Amino acid sequence: MEPELSPEKKKALEEAQKLRDKAGEEAKLRGTCFDQSKKEFESGDKAKAKQLSEEGKKHGAQMEQYNKQAADAFFAAHNQGRDDYTIDLHGLYVEEALERLNQRFDKIGRKGTLVIIWGAGNHSEGGVRKIKPAVVEVLNKGGWKFEDDTPNHGCCTVYFTAPTAEVSVIPPRPTVAPPKPTATPTKTKVPSKSAEVASSKEMPVAKETKRACSCCCVM
Repeated sequence: MEPELSPEKKKALEEAQKLRDKAGEEAKLRGTCFDQSKKEFESGDKAKAKQLSEEGKKHGAQMEQYNKQAADAFFAAHNQGRDDYTIDLHGLYVEEALERLNQRFDKIGRKGTLVIIWGAGNHSEGGVRKIKPAVVEVLNKGGWKFEDDTPNHGCCTVYFTAPTAEVSVIPPRPTVAPPKPTATPTKTKVPSKSAEVASSKEMPVAKETKRACSCCCVM
């Protein structure tokens, strides 16, 4: 059961629907002009065909204007009082819904969570939802995790995850280890002759002691 609308929201939605109806009328007039233009061209009246073609283009431009106003009115009415992390796409055509969804992605910086309300399809033509499949395709292409019917039926919750670290496209420069020092052989210092002489002078000379002869000397 849908919640009861406030008088202000109900009036805003009625005005939005009037704009949609006007856009539909302009679309029919455009189609009629183009069909007649084709017939006049085939019959040989190219001037009349061109005139009808120009009229059809004018109706087409007016149709686009009414549709833009209707989309703005629907979006404002359904999103009044909501924060930036909840978006209601009720009443919008697929292209209008995706345009506003991308704008919201940019606004919140694709961070945190976003609740997308696309409705249950009760007001869709033939009861077939068109916005949901288009939104799901966008989410899948973006690689974002989402849960259907969360927190309620007819919506989903998207979880944006930011990378934990920046990925550099420039490979780091390889580090080269410094060469290990090679052991140098130690040279044996050969003393010079002068050093040998000096060394011999410094060494004490043992005094000669006379030993008594055991055969002829009296102790």
